[in-house]
Amino acid sequence: MAITTKVSQIIIRKDNLGMVPILSAGEFMLAEDEQRLFLGQKPLVGNLESSTTSTASVSFSITVGGNITPLFLNDIADYKIVVTKASDSSTTEISSGAAITVSDADGKGGNHPIYTFDHGLGGTPDGADTFVLYYNKEVTNTQADDRVKRNSTTFTNSGNVVETTGINFFSNVMNDITMDYTLFDATYMRKGTLNILVNGNTTSSIEDKFIGDSELSDVEFSITNDGAGKFILNFKTSLTTGLQFNYTQSVSKFITN
Repeated sequence: MAITTKVSQIIIRKDNLGMVPILSAGEFMLAEDEQRLFLGQKPLVGNLESSTTSTASVSFSITVGGNITPLFLNDIADYKIVVTKASDSSTTEISSGAAITVSDADGKGGNHPIYTFDHGLGGTPDGADTFVLYYNKEVTNTQADDRVKRNSTTFTNSGNVVETTGINFFSNVMNDITMDYTLFDATYMRKGTLNILVNGNTTSSIEDKFIGDSELSDVEFSITNDGAGKFILNFKTSLTTGLQFNYTQSVSKFITN
């Protein structure tokens, strides 16, 4: 009897980076333009910490090594939070680009971030309403952890005026921030690393190490604060053209008593 051998080829989803959706759990997708691979994670049901008629404050956690570990949204590639109203199963989707503020659940630096956003339920949530996080992680074959989302923003500047970047840090959930960045326009490019420390309501420091074109050497980064623990990243340059700022960010929190 002849033996027939069949060879099957599994091809995962692929498209450009900007077309990567929130993937189903266990689903892979290749961003062909940047050769980056993403994997959909198992959805997480959030814990409702507090709420009002318009906002919900929710925390998320995963089990790592048998220990329940808070999940930091800045450590994942892309996500969405789906709010489901139990009474009629209607849903509201909060994407990773939505207005979400972060604070600390115990107020003592306990690495327990909670996220506050407009829930869209049309009333105060009850115990049956759910907040489910769907998210991707980036798969890497390098020793460096490449799962942190690569962000991009455009700086608009008036020339020798301190401008806000729109990037904020909250000292009650993060103290030690490292940002690897590339700053460029159509002609010039600068590549560097910002090391930022923020603490309490007023204390901050910033170090900028960079290489690149002399035309971008006058760019100065600085930190200001609102007196309530939110620190704002600013910049100043004599250039008046728009500058693209691409960056990855990693964060650690010093445990305090």
